[in-house]
Parts: sequence; C-alpha cells; structure tokens
Amino acid sequence: MKSRRIWAEVDLAAIIGNARSVADLVRPSRIMAVVKADAYGHGMEPVACALAGSGIDCFAVAGIDEACRLRAALGLDASITALSPLPPGAEPDAVGAGIACLVSDADGMARLSDAAETAGCRAHIHLEVDTGMGRTGGSVGAFAGLLRLAARSPWLRLDGICTHLAAADTDPDFTGLQLARFAEAAAMAPAGVARHCAATTGILGYPEARYDLVRPGMLLYGLRPAMEGSELPLVPALALRCSVALVQEMPAGWTVGYGRTARLARPSRVAVLSVGYGDGYPRTLSNRGAVLVRGRRCPIIGTVCMDLTMVDVTDLPEVCPGDTATLVGGDGEERITVEEIARTVGTTEHEITTRLMPRVPRDYLGA
Repeated sequence: MKSRRIWAEVDLAAIIGNARSVADLVRPSRIMAVVKADAYGHGMEPVACALAGSGIDCFAVAGIDEACRLRAALGLDASITALSPLPPGAEPDAVGAGIACLVSDADGMARLSDAAETAGCRAHIHLEVDTGMGRTGGSVGAFAGLLRLAARSPWLRLDGICTHLAAADTDPDFTGLQLARFAEAAAMAPAGVARHCAATTGILGYPEARYDLVRPGMLLYGLRPAMEGSELPLVPALALRCSVALVQEMPAGWTVGYGRTARLARPSRVAVLSVGYGDGYPRTLSNRGAVLVRGRRCPIIGTVCMDLTMVDVTDLPEVCPGDTATLVGGDGEERITVEEIARTVGTTEHEITTRLMPRVPRDYLGA
C-alpha cells in the first residue's frame, strides 16, 4: 500500500507450515510454540491464533503481561507458560489466568502456593534446573528438595521440569554436559511430568534433547540460526517494505546525512526512504546495508536516521517517489534475508525482527 510510509507483511501460512515441519522433525515430542516478544516481532495474537487454529495448544511467552494478553486471545483451552521469573506480587494474576510459571527456588514456589490457596485453585508450575546457563533455575543438587516441596503443597500442580541450553550452537562439549545434568534431574521427576530443554538450536543439533516438549522460536518464523543442522524446510514469514519519499539529484563531492559519513564520488540520484531506526531498522546498517528497489540492490549511503534512510539509485533512473523499497524479503529475483542483515550488523536473527516497533503496521497474509 503505497500511501503508507512503512509496513510489514507477515505470512501466517508460512508460520503454520514451519510449525508443521518442526512437528514432523521432533515427533513424538510436542511443540511449545514460543511467541514472546510479540512473536519475535511478527505479532503475538495473530500468530498464536493462527497456530492454535492449526492444532497447536501449548505456548510460551516471557512474562505475565504477555501471558494475560495471550490468554485473552486464545481462551481457556490453551496451555500458556511464562518463561521468565514472576516479579513478586504477580502470582495472583498468574494463578487467576491459569498461567504456568517457571520456578527456580523455594521462595517463588511458596508465593505461588499461597496465591493459589487464596484463589482456591491450583497453580501450574515448571521447575527449572540450572544446568549451566547461569541465569535462572535451581541447582541440580537442590532439585530433589524442590520436588519434595512441590509434592507437599496441595495447591501446586507440577506440569514440567526444564532447563535452558547455553551454547547449543557453539559448544557441543558443554551442551553434552548440560544434557547429562538435565538427565540426572529428569530421572527424579514423577511420571507424567513433561520434560523440556531444547529451543531452536537444541532442536536442530541434539535429537536427544527433544524429550517430551520442544520450544521452537525462530524456526516458526522461518529463521535459521548460523549453525550446521537439519535441512529443515522453512519459509521466511516476514517482509518489511517502505515507500520512496523523495529522489534528490546531488553533485559529486556532496555529503549525505548526519555526521557527513558519506561523500558522493559522482553526480548521484539519492532516494530518501521512509524508514529509520525509530521503526526498528538498525542504525548499524549505515553505509553498509542495502535495500531492493525495482528488483535491484541499492546501497545505503550515510547514516540511517530515526525516520529516514538514504540509498544510491543513480543506476536506476526510473526510480521515483511512491516506489516501494524492500528492506527484508524479495523483489523480483533478488532477496534480502533477516540472516543477511544479522550477519552484516553482527547480531542474532531474532534481534533484528524483535526490533520492529509498534508504529510499523503488520499486514497478515495467508490464513
């Protein structure tokens, strides 16, 4: 839609297809679809509703705010787990909304048990084991005691035990040590309690880590981590496009943008695009990245501004205001991927998509 300055296109059919590819790979393990951070920038409620319509009934978010939003969107049938520790005082909200919570210690467990007793209903918990992530979770040595505490409370329902792998994409030896530690904890868990430790890189690199549940995040959105792994068929779900706002003729030697970081080596046509870091487009693409205009790659020149970005279209004399520029996605035979942008700026794929700001409207396609 050319009247808008910027928009994202989210292919829900691609997300559903990616989820099915993951399900086929990990079967008989079940999927806990990770839709935190607004479904990695794709839009939590539309994505989760599309996945629920395809048969997925287990979801994970970061905290209680996201969890309550998701409960309102999905209704009471879906299983929703908050992966981050609850801030003290949020337990009544979690219990009232039927949100499963990761628990790392006896204090957190006691607060949930008290909130559940007050509400007159059981609290759902997953006990997290710190096998080497050094972030959340109780130690393997303390795990047996936490299991006993959970069993003693009539107000707690132990739904799962879990851990997070710290370096599944880079350190197989340490990952093997983590998996051995988790196996020790898993052997203590009562029958029927779900065990889970594999997120995207664990799913791809360590079949033995899949246990009862897996936690795919970026795989759902067609993003592939920079590691050797399965040839899993994935379709990127996100395209990001904007309008060409202005085309300027500039002489050789002219400088472009804040800080005068680019100097034109020839008389140039410079297209001013309606996108900037205020939309979540990385400022670190300044003088490094490229966009697609009329099916051709055009280099970014100068510093990416808050609302505008300049590109060199000298070799495309037909470019005019109102044209569409593709920042992520395909145009003709050319494509710019999230993975390419992540490599260019030295970050992870999911950081690129989660940067997208609420002011960027999403168009939902395919479902």
